[in-house]
Amino acid sequence: MSISNGKELDVLVVECVLGRVPCDNWKEINLGSAGGFVMMRDCRLDHQCYPRSHPPGYSTHLEAAWQVIEYLAIEGWDLTIRCIGSQLKNNKIVYEARIEKPADESKGELIASETADTAPLAICLVALQASGYKARGQKARGQEVS
Repeated sequence: MSISNGKELDVLVVECVLGRVPCDNWKEINLGSAGGFVMMRDCRLDHQCYPRSHPPGYSTHLEAAWQVIEYLAIEGWDLTIRCIGSQLKNNKIVYEARIEKPADESKGELIASETADTAPLAICLVALQASGYKARGQKARGQEVS
């Protein structure tokens, strides 16, 4: 998959994998160095949305990418992430993320596998692949991606 990390990929993950929609009912607040957003009370989307102007940094921050892993686990998928020392690229570690559908007491069926220069990027790419996203214009989790 030829999508690089950043806001475009984060939007694809939050919408195509997690099924959330963009929303303007968020207010930015000053939490010092932590920063942050708080949902305003008049939102009717029952926490199924994200701040349109600032999607979570799933592809660049491990803490955010971990939310994707937990979501996939709740949905019944097994995700494995590992460092592949034998595939060093320019003296950098390569990360592989794999999603398998669990099987009874045996190795599950491989659904998707991706490699990347960072763990968050590998997690996002494999989650998108498993969701059915392949290229612009194709459906993923029942949505049209443009």
